[in-house]
Amino acid sequence: MTDSTYDERFYEDISDGSRRSAAVVVPLLLRLLPDIHSVVDFGCGAGAWLAEFSLCGLPIVSGLDFGLGTEEYLFIPRGRFHIMDLSQSVVGVPKHDLAISLEVAEHLPDAAARSFVHSIASTAERVLFSAATPLQGGHSHLNERWPSYWIRLFAEAGYRCHDVIRPIIWNDQRIEWWYRQNLLLFVRESKTGIAHALEGLASFQGASLIHPEKLIYLAGSHKGEALATRDVEAWNRLDAALHTQARRVAELQSRHPRSRRFLLNLERALRRALAVFRGQSKEVFKTRWRERRERRLITRAELFDTFWYTRVYPDVSASGLKPFRHFLRIGVWQGRDPGPLFSTQQYLAKHPWLIGTSVNPVMHFLEERGARR
Repeated sequence: MTDSTYDERFYEDISDGSRRSAAVVVPLLLRLLPDIHSVVDFGCGAGAWLAEFSLCGLPIVSGLDFGLGTEEYLFIPRGRFHIMDLSQSVVGVPKHDLAISLEVAEHLPDAAARSFVHSIASTAERVLFSAATPLQGGHSHLNERWPSYWIRLFAEAGYRCHDVIRPIIWNDQRIEWWYRQNLLLFVRESKTGIAHALEGLASFQGASLIHPEKLIYLAGSHKGEALATRDVEAWNRLDAALHTQARRVAELQSRHPRSRRFLLNLERALRRALAVFRGQSKEVFKTRWRERRERRLITRAELFDTFWYTRVYPDVSASGLKPFRHFLRIGVWQGRDPGPLFSTQQYLAKHPWLIGTSVNPVMHFLEERGARR
């Protein structure tokens, strides 16, 4: 690494966003971990995050970095800043209550990743960590990895991931999107009391997520441009990853009912980003999102029977549509039943004001039933 790699412009570019983000995240973290009195930052840069910890009353803050062009821009006292080569094992750092390393690990070569994690683990039993994901892009990124990679390395060091920060800050636009996308909390396995308290919070379970703000930006910036073959391959991987994550978030909704509304909004944001990425119009997205939601709720209520529907309405096979999609787009508006357990015509007879409207009578029944519970 050279002075020109991390120069004055680099630190100016990251400091404003880091301080704004820290001003929101640090008080939140201290509410979750109220017994924190000291913190060490691996790759502190100019110390923007440490400055916020100091403002929140922490008496001891320590910053470690390569020191290339950093010292004259420091937000912390010079005596709290220590020049160290983070690509090598770090030794001699006193124990702290918390260690943080935010968007730093991707700047180190893959060969240094394990020793970097173990260096962090040697200084604190609680760690706030984030690192760039594949295709995130940035200044001199050498090792962009999904969260599972870092979770595995921390597990080797005896730490468990508690992915409880991201659900809280995901939609908070005061925080830079890369922190909202990547921030993970690790706690040493032996700290069972802390772990028990964190387990009651909503969690993304360490999922490999791409923030919609990044995807919408990328989709807009590349719209109409000719892409090289390698770029097309990368975009295809990104498309597949986004689709996979939307499905994972959808699955989480059934396992975490207390967070269902939030997870539903998250899934919608991911699928909207995917729609923009694929050049899909807003109207098409709305139609497909409504169908997806209706299909999920009707399936959960076990009201649609594919075999029954195709046997009772043999013309469905010739329509070219899958049975469930046929019902949602055509069948229900023709008064057809989704299965033997629900009569569309009888329901409309009891609720005649629905006739001629755009309200799906099966969905009306489910929503009315849900409201009565």
